[in-house]
Amino acid sequence: MILNFFKRKDRDKVIEKTLEGFKTDIIEELKDLKKIMRRQGLQLEVLKKELQENQTEKERTTKRLLEISEDFFHLEKSFKLTSTLSESQSKSFEMVWDRLEAILDSWEVTLIRKEEEIYDPRRVEAIETAISGDGQARVKEVLLPGYLIRGKVIKAARAIIER
Repeated sequence: MILNFFKRKDRDKVIEKTLEGFKTDIIEELKDLKKIMRRQGLQLEVLKKELQENQTEKERTTKRLLEISEDFFHLEKSFKLTSTLSESQSKSFEMVWDRLEAILDSWEVTLIRKEEEIYDPRRVEAIETAISGDGQARVKEVLLPGYLIRGKVIKAARAIIER
């Protein structure tokens, strides 16, 4: 019996030392994990900041593109008001519009500027209504262009509607 007592005590000491070793190893691994998590947290913050800066830059660029589009819209309108455009001038304007709209499409922006389309009150605000035609409401003249971003109307076009 006495021999068993000593054997058990030795065995418990070995188990205790082993558990202490495991405890030390686990504590070291937890410290390492804490360091890794801190680094990842810092990297995540840097990534968030970069994403916010990219979003802000995208918003600025989109705003500039829309300003250019509106300016070009008014330039074309002033040419049409002061004189009749030749066929080559009309084609030139359409070529620039095609390129400009392709750029806007790449930014998921759609310009609302076309005339003679069926009137959609969600996309076009009627400033004035002219009665003539076949009774189908159509956009007769766009006074100010509007735009959609990702299919959502951000600014409705303002137009004269013909019924």
